[in-house]
Amino acid sequence: MKAIHSLPAALLILTGLVGGCASSDATRPCPPRTPPAAFCVDSRKPCNSTGIWLRKGRVYKVVARKPLKLVDGIWPWRKEMTDLNGWDERALAPFSFLKRHPADPYFALIGTVGGKSFRIREATPFPAPADGELRCYLNDSRLMYWNNCGVAPLCIVEVGREAGERRGSGEGE
Repeated sequence: MKAIHSLPAALLILTGLVGGCASSDATRPCPPRTPPAAFCVDSRKPCNSTGIWLRKGRVYKVVARKPLKLVDGIWPWRKEMTDLNGWDERALAPFSFLKRHPADPYFALIGTVGGKSFRIREATPFPAPADGELRCYLNDSRLMYWNNCGVAPLCIVEVGREAGERRGSGEGE
């Protein structure tokens, strides 16, 4: 009888291990939105679909709507964040390989477009690496999203084009 109760937990763990931010535009229930747009990133989800479509060669900027209060972890490494810069702890350095993006801090905002992942720094312009829906998550170990708390309300705006992109080369222009 005990095995039946642990089955949902095992399925949840397995989903966390294999789940990612792969794009599946075929199952999109609503038409995509384009920036400027508001969206939220739930710190407990390993992947947050935004419904916002980015275009390769365009440059965007993400800004958090304040106040921002996110909590990662449990004592003794409980961290409360008021920005999207993330955090690192020297004592946890040997376990960095467990983070989804080992080189980036815990709770750094990570974006995925067209299967390409990248760090998004608050209020810092970044080029979209591909056409596709922006999906986001906060960098953490795959099995540790359960101990997070908070939702980050964010806004994204298009701020320009990458150098070398010609005007009028996209659809609808």
